[in-house]
Order: sequence, then structure tokens, then C-alpha cells
Amino acid sequence: MMQTVSHRFITVVMFALGLATLSAHGHAQVLVTDFLGRDVSLAGPAVRIVSLMPSHTETLLAIGADDLLLAVDEASPQPAGGELPRTGSGFAPNIELIVSLEPDLVLTDAYSGVHAQLDELGITTFAGTPETLEAVLAFNAVVGVLTGREEAAARLTARQEAALEDMAQRTAVLSAPLVLVELDPTPFAAGPGSWVDDLLRLAGGS
Repeated sequence: MMQTVSHRFITVVMFALGLATLSAHGHAQVLVTDFLGRDVSLAGPAVRIVSLMPSHTETLLAIGADDLLLAVDEASPQPAGGELPRTGSGFAPNIELIVSLEPDLVLTDAYSGVHAQLDELGITTFAGTPETLEAVLAFNAVVGVLTGREEAAARLTARQEAALEDMAQRTAVLSAPLVLVELDPTPFAAGPGSWVDDLLRLAGGS
């Protein structure tokens, strides 16, 4: 049902799943590649995370890693029963607040330059978000490695794949209406090859 993921994202997942080593202290060292092609290295799975992207926050919550979150951006969901500090916009966050929380990992977007600001301050960042449905599913594994929650990430992927397969089977016999998905009023709409377009087609639209 799914097309092959891009070569670049296959590289990301291979780093996440295959290149963990042991540090001098015996902890599992984490080495992945982010969506900008940068190596992201941690001495061990992250335990103090700031998420500046709602999609990243949702993935962390879905694998039960809410206990690792220190703060989230203004658009992210909050953990059940909790109220984390808000950092403001993910594209122009409160840098002072982030630094004061002493995170060992910050999840950012790829285009705002926030990752560069934090890198200069010695804070490890993972930049970018998956843009296709295949990449979204593969990215679960990367988040699992970054947090040491690999099994939970695998279970999440299995649930999502099963739901997508079920949806595809239910809509296979339906005629496909033409659909415009407006993401914001600038105007900015979902285009071919995006994860929104992938989901739309699986749901029977075009």
C-alpha cells in the first residue's frame, strides 16, 4: 500500500536503528540523522525534552514519553493530567525559558533557524518534521530511539499501519471527490506528496 520511503529518510532510520554504541560509562549512545542531514548525538536516550512542534509532541505522547517532556510550544497538546510550560511559537520560542530548563534534547522545525540558535548555546537539537505518510511512520522509530522507547514506538507504528489499511479497504470501492485542504489562510494548501495528500487519497479523495 505504501510507496518506498525516500533515500534520505531511509538513512535517518538506519542511523536511528543501527548505529547505537556504548559510551565509556556503559550507557547506550544515541546517534541519529535529522531531516537537515545533521548528525544528532546523545550520551544516552533523552530524559529532558522540549518539543517545539505539535507533531513531535503528539508522537512523544503516543509512545508514553510524556514523563520526559519539560515544555512544549503554544500549539502542542498537553499531557493528560498535566500542564507543561509553554515556550511560545515553535518558530520564535522563548529561548531564555528553554535554556533555563536545561534540556538534553529540543525538537524543532527545519526552517525557522531555532535549531541554529540553540546549537550555539550548546543545546542538542533534532530539526525537521516528516513530510510524507511513509516518513511519518518511519519517524516513530527515530523518536523511539531518541527516547529509549523503541518497543512503544513499534507498537504505535503497527496500530497506525493497521488503521490505514482498514481505511484503504473501506474506501477502495468509493468514487473519489476532489478535495482542497487549506492549512492556513495565506492561502496555503496541502499538495501532492505531502502526508495530508497521502491520507486524503487513502480516505478516498483526490
